[in-house]
Amino acid sequence: MSVCVGLMNLVACSFGAMPSCCGAGGLAGQHRYGARSGSSVVFLGCCKIAIAVFLGASALTLLDAIPLAVLGVMLASAGQELATTGVLMIKRSKEKEEEEGGEKGEVKKNLLIVIVTASIIVSNMGGTHVAALCGLVAYVIYGAGYDRLMGWIRRKWRRASSGT
Repeated sequence: MSVCVGLMNLVACSFGAMPSCCGAGGLAGQHRYGARSGSSVVFLGCCKIAIAVFLGASALTLLDAIPLAVLGVMLASAGQELATTGVLMIKRSKEKEEEEGGEKGEVKKNLLIVIVTASIIVSNMGGTHVAALCGLVAYVIYGAGYDRLMGWIRRKWRRASSGT
């Protein structure tokens, strides 16, 4: 799984995507509840290590005491935070389209990419990594991904040929 997530991030981040992993929901939840820097993740890790060292197996009793409704609300808010990214992408496309010189139909293109990715995730056809790759393919084929990919390849080619 780590190889799939790593390869997905290497490919997707080359196109400007946000890095993601199986913990992306947790990071989105932390951001939703106020975490804004890398030190929040370090603090959470230190807390988890302290709980494991000082409480050991009895920590499971403590964690089992958390009601499922509380976990459901936290999961829903993390999902909302992740979904906001797609909504903001559509909103930015609409604003760009309304400006002079904005490409017509960009909203429809981006909406298609969001719908392809979300429908594969919801239908559970292979997991989020498959959905991310399908969304990336839709972006390259239907969105501006092809132009960005070719520009990235040209820049890499120029750097390699110039020796830097």
